[in-house]
Amino acid sequence: MSKDKVPFFRLQPNAYDNGIFERVSMKICPICKQETEYIYAGPFYSIEDVHEMCPWCIHNGTAATKYKGVFQAAVEYNGGLLSITYDDQNEDFMYFLDYEEIPKINDKELDELLFRTPGYVSWQESQWLSKDNELYAFIEYLDSQKLGDMREQLGDAIVQAEAKYGISLDGSAEDAGIYLFKSLRDDKYKLHVDFT
Repeated sequence: MSKDKVPFFRLQPNAYDNGIFERVSMKICPICKQETEYIYAGPFYSIEDVHEMCPWCIHNGTAATKYKGVFQAAVEYNGGLLSITYDDQNEDFMYFLDYEEIPKINDKELDELLFRTPGYVSWQESQWLSKDNELYAFIEYLDSQKLGDMREQLGDAIVQAEAKYGISLDGSAEDAGIYLFKSLRDDKYKLHVDFT
């Protein structure tokens, strides 16, 4: 299977270039039992510890369905952080906004993100960014050099991140993980920052 034939993830458009999938000599996906050159190297939150799943099993939802898992730890949603976990007793997912349980959310785009979009690797628990419940796409990991090169383009996003986290990102980002998100509707960016 060539890179041209792998599924595209709308909210993770650079998944094959930013290390979310590792290219390997042929392996067998533990879910679909098909050979693949790409195995997932990002987070998956489920009771079972699942490794080396292929992009197709993520894209079509088979991995999340089979293992009752999600690919995102937390999502900015309605002014808080949304997380979900599977409840074996009720055989359904439980939704939490911050620490309060809320009714299940029926939202196709949110389901796409949680159950059919690869996550990203972060130093602390990852957070998927949004604005006014518009889910942003994860673009790439930034280091000090890339951040400096994109400073003009990311002006507002940098100002907002510095205010949110109470930090300065001027050349002191070596001990920070910086994650770039972009709106799919316009050229607006957001940054998530965490620390070792």
